[in-house]
This record gives sequence, structure tokens and C-alpha cells, in this order.
Amino acid sequence: MVSDSPGTATGGGILSSLPTFNTSRTMPSTAVHRPIGPVAQHVPQAPPQVPVSAANSTIAAAQSVASSVLSTATSAVSSMAAGHIPGKAAAGDQKNEIFVDILERLTVLMNAQGQVLNSSIDGSIQMKSYLTGNPELRLALNDDLEILSQPREAAPMPNYGGGPQQAVVPLDDCTFHPRVDLNDFDSQRILSFVPPDGEFSVMNYRIDSEFRPPFRVTPFVDSVSQYKVELVIKIRAEVPESNYGGNIQMTIPTPPGTASVNCDMSAVGGAFVGAGPRGMQKPPPVQQSADFVESERKLYWNIKKLQGGHECTLRARLNFAQPVTGKPRIGPLALTFEVPMYVVSGLQVKYLRIADRYQGMPYGSTQAPQGAQGIP
Repeated sequence: MVSDSPGTATGGGILSSLPTFNTSRTMPSTAVHRPIGPVAQHVPQAPPQVPVSAANSTIAAAQSVASSVLSTATSAVSSMAAGHIPGKAAAGDQKNEIFVDILERLTVLMNAQGQVLNSSIDGSIQMKSYLTGNPELRLALNDDLEILSQPREAAPMPNYGGGPQQAVVPLDDCTFHPRVDLNDFDSQRILSFVPPDGEFSVMNYRIDSEFRPPFRVTPFVDSVSQYKVELVIKIRAEVPESNYGGNIQMTIPTPPGTASVNCDMSAVGGAFVGAGPRGMQKPPPVQQSADFVESERKLYWNIKKLQGGHECTLRARLNFAQPVTGKPRIGPLALTFEVPMYVVSGLQVKYLRIADRYQGMPYGSTQAPQGAQGIP
């Protein structure tokens, strides 16, 4: 992802590079649907191509050092469960409920100094409807949403990943489901529609402006001898400490002739997290593993869960059966991960309301569970 430190070339000019987030495959959403309330009125609102997107996200990045270019690919899809509205059971076992997810796929192109050359977000508001009676719904998005209303270079940067809230969330393009009524969208950012049964996409959008990727990847390559190369990769979660990246897998292509790989892994992060019966608690150890598949010439680094603000380091020693001359090429790297309850773009679902009194859903207030976002 984004690296604050430039790549370093040592040992005869062997290249280190930032990762490239690859959008070549789409990962299924694993967002956790959470009930929200009040049920009669509200429902709230989910990684870059590098040479460095829910719930899943995609990211990528590439960088060059000296006269060589080593690409690193990273893909991730971030997804966020906006919530669901529970209702009374209908006839039989059917329930009146609706689920809302925001899914985003991120692509970022970076150079060796960590400068963003190109970036984009492809997002979608997905819904699953199991409502009876065909009620009309009103879904409200954040008021600071802007669609091609001003030149991109003049638009204030959105609040991607923390810091003071910025002025707008700029959308370069968006499309809507045919059933969506846009009469109130320009003035109030409200979408009205009668949802079809099952899963459907309410809105698809694209953002071409710069943003902060949810992970920062820093690679370093050193030539130890003609028979050995050392690769050090650091990955840091740039999401808030209350969030985490899960099911992280980095795929590292190795040079031809790699006979074996020896790996050491470590993790660092905040000294304490949360408060428990005995005061502040130390974070649990990070579960990670590394496996080299010789037939594929690929090294797989897996991290089960990485809390925001924490960092993992992989130190891999590549051993070659024959002496290697020149500059071994390592990459592009590919990173896949999930970031639940986190939307990189800043897009939010403020609420989801039933337009008219709907007998299939009870009126009244219910407490929203902890962790639900965008609920008034």
C-alpha cells in the first residue's frame, strides 16, 4: 500500500518495491449483517492497485528503483454492513427483514517514494430484501456527497481513514437500479424505491481521487550471495484501532530457480488495547503463517487478524540451487483482505425508512447494537 519510506536497492541493485493491489478477482462479501433500529424508521450503512475496496476490498501498487521496475500487487475488498431491519415473521417461516452492505474495491498506483500516481474506488450499495407487501423505502446518504459538481483538483479531500472531517465525498460517476426514484436525490441525497425480492444493487459508484489505503506495505530486498536473497516485507494496518483487517493473504512470486524459502515472522503494535476487569489489556498475539509452494514458485503469507495501528513483518530468505546473476525479480505482490465495518470512501447510509405505515414491520424503537455506524 502506501509507504512513507522510499524503496531501497542494495546488493548489486536488487530492487525493492511497493505492492500493487490487484483487481483481477472479486471476493464474496462476508459482511456481518447487524440489526438496527428504530425498526420502523431507520437503517444505517463497507482495498488499491499498487505498484502498492467492504465484507471485502481490493488494492494494488507498483514502484521503480534505479532503472528497474518491480511491481507489487495488492488486492483487497473492504466491505461494511450497513445494517438490517428486523420485522415480524410473515406466514410460515418467512421473516420481514432487509440487509444493506456497502462494498468497495480500491485500486492505487504508487511509485517508489510512496507517491500516488493513480487511484480509484469502485463501490456498490447492495441490499437483500425479504419484505412482504411491497413497501416503499427511503434511503438517505450523507449530505456531503458531491457528483461532478466541481473540478476534481478543486474539490476538498474526503476524510479517508481518519483526521478532521473534510467537506465532501466526491463521486466521479454513479448509476442506480431502475426502480430507484431520484426526485429527492439532488436536494436531499435520498433514494426512494420499492425493493425487488432477493439481492440487488441500489447504486454503483466510482471515485478517481486520491485516498489513504487501509494498509501500508513496505518491501526491502537484499542480495546476500549468488545463492541467497533476503526479502523483508512490512505491512501496517492504517485503519482506526477499533477496526481490523482479517483473512489477510499476501502472495509473493519468487524468482526462477528458488529451491527453498526460510521465514521468520513478527508483529508489533499498541502496547495495550481496551479495558477489562484488570485494567488495560495487552493485545492477543497475531496468528500468522508462511508457506512456500515450489511448484507455483510462490510464497504465501497469511495473517488471520491485524488490528488497526499494528504492524507485521515477514523476513524471508530465498535459497537458489544455482548461482543467480543480475537482478532477481520478485513480484508483483498480491494482497487480499477483509476490513469489516469500514468504508474507505466515507460514503454513509444515514438511515433507511419505510415511506408509509407498513403492517409487516412493527413500529417502535430498538437499541442499535454496538459497532453499527451511521444510525441516528
